[in-house]
Amino acid sequence: MNVINGMPAHALLLHFVLVLVPLTAALEIVCGLWPPPGAGN
Repeated sequence: MNVINGMPAHALLLHFVLVLVPLTAALEIVCGLWPPPGAGN
């Protein structure tokens, strides 16, 4: 099994994906709801 800094690589990859996917989805929603730059004028 591959090890990175004493930790199993699959655990690091899994947690990276589990954090990155919801974060990306949340940012996608925020960007979709954010008003365009000229909308307030």
